[in-house]
Amino acid sequence: MEEPPIVYSVDTDIKLTEKEKSIFDFLLQVLKENDKHTTLRVAGGWVRDKLMGKQSEDIDIALDDMYGEELAEILRQKMLQ
Repeated sequence: MEEPPIVYSVDTDIKLTEKEKSIFDFLLQVLKENDKHTTLRVAGGWVRDKLMGKQSEDIDIALDDMYGEELAEILRQKMLQ
């Protein structure tokens, strides 16, 4: 006798919390202020969790044309202002 298939529920839209929105807005603003045109892509478990309707605080960011070290330095300088 076959077991019934496992059914997963996945949202098609990711709903951001106010904290997440402020983080993404901050990152985009800092890039704009520094004339950086890199694309930020959110990846990993955060995306999976959000699609499954779960909360997550572990946001992984992938960059398309710069190293994370460079972005970290730009963010550090901004936060020291």
